[in-house]
Order: sequence, then C-alpha cells, then structure tokens
Amino acid sequence: MIRQPAVAGQFYADSPEALAGEIARCVEEAVEPVPAIAVVVPHAGYLYSGSVAGAVYSRVRIPERVVIVGVNHQGIGADSAIMTEGAWATPIGEVPIDEELAETILHRSDTLRNDARAHQDEHSLEVQVPFLQHFQPNLRIVPIALHRADSEVCRDVGEACAEAIKQIGHPTLLVASTDLSHEQRNYERLQANDALVIERILERDPDGLLQAVADHRVTMCGFGPTAAVLAAANRLGATEASLVQYTDSYAVSRSTDYVVGYAGIYII
Repeated sequence: MIRQPAVAGQFYADSPEALAGEIARCVEEAVEPVPAIAVVVPHAGYLYSGSVAGAVYSRVRIPERVVIVGVNHQGIGADSAIMTEGAWATPIGEVPIDEELAETILHRSDTLRNDARAHQDEHSLEVQVPFLQHFQPNLRIVPIALHRADSEVCRDVGEACAEAIKQIGHPTLLVASTDLSHEQRNYERLQANDALVIERILERDPDGLLQAVADHRVTMCGFGPTAAVLAAANRLGATEASLVQYTDSYAVSRSTDYVVGYAGIYII
C-alpha cells in the first residue's frame, strides 16, 4: 500500500516547489555532518519546529535506511505498530519501506504488531520524511508508532531495533520524533520540565526519562519513542549525546497561553 500524506498543506507545504523552499530555509547546508546512531527531533509544523529539526538533520549523515519511532497521538490501531511493506508518499515523492529491516524488527519484538492503520493519519512520523528525503535521495524507512509505552514496551522496541540493525548490518539512523512539554499559561513550568527531560536524554537514560516524566507529570508526547530510541542507541554502543537546539512555540506565536517545547539532539 502507498501511505498518502495526512498533513501536507497543514504542517508543511503541499507542493514540491514550496516544500523544497520551506526545507531549504530550515536546514544548514554549510555544516559538516557526522555519523550518528540516533537523533531526537520535534514534529510540530515546520513554522514552529522546522528550524530545530533542520539543524539536527544538517549535522548528521543520513544513511539510506532510517527507523522512525514516533507517537500514535490518536490511538488508532495497535498500541505498538510497525509497517513492514509498501511506501510513504510526500509531495517530494514516494519512500519505500525497508521490508527486510522492518520484518526483522517485528520478529524480534514481543510487543510490535504489523498495523498500517496506526500510521494512516499520524503526523509525528510523516513530518520527518521530507527532511530525510532532502538529504538522502535513496531513502528507505521503517515506521514505528507507539501509543501507550511503559518501560517494558520501550525496552522491547529499542532492543528489537538494535538487534535487527546489527543483524542486517547496513548503516541505519534511528529517529525519535517528539515534542516536549505542552503547557497552558505556565511558561515557567514548561522551561523547568523541558530542562529536566533534556538532561535525561543527554545522559542517554531511558528509564530516568520515563521516571522524570511520571514524577513531574511532564506533558511530553513522545517520551515512549524517545526512551525506545535511547535504549536502542545504548545497545548499539552510543557514547555521547549533544543538544543542537532548543526553542518553543512562543518564539513564533509570542503567546504563552499555550506553549510547546522543541529540542533537537543527536547521539553518537
């Protein structure tokens, strides 16, 4: 099946020309990219968080295979869902799913289910694909969407991804798609909680991240995908995480009535 864009024209431009210009304004072509195991990037509309995502993607080498772990915001389909065949369409073109890697991840996981329904209308993975296409014309992806994700699920998905990547043996980038705190009229709380979860991510501590989110009631939508990717990165030998950029929606909207935080991080 061809998964059609759900948020083109809303979160990003729906024509190839306009989208190319939008991405060009977000990325930094002059920087020298480095090999990376994983990245953590936001998934809001490009107007709000595109500069953060673009800064991260500009700094890492994008291989032909990318595993994108995002949020199932709407709860449609399986709680832990992977797609193992087909392609994803964007205004730039179609991106095939890496069937070999996807099937290997699925077979190594106790919690993932092969369910395209969970991906049909979800934006958290979709908004990453045009950025990846910009840097890698031969892109193949493995989409994974998590709805309810406790420590056991995150560990299972992360370990399945890591072991499958090792087994296949091709260079692969892991992408955790997440926004940080969502706060209404409490900008100070947003800043404090975002600093807390960023610290845990930089420490590459998936359990610590989940505990911080629970203890402080952090309204971070993608804590599960992030914890899963951290678990995978650690199993793949990660030694360092670097914060590239942090901002929030206030920088664009100039309103603190409702604010969302965005962080961009790469892990090597």
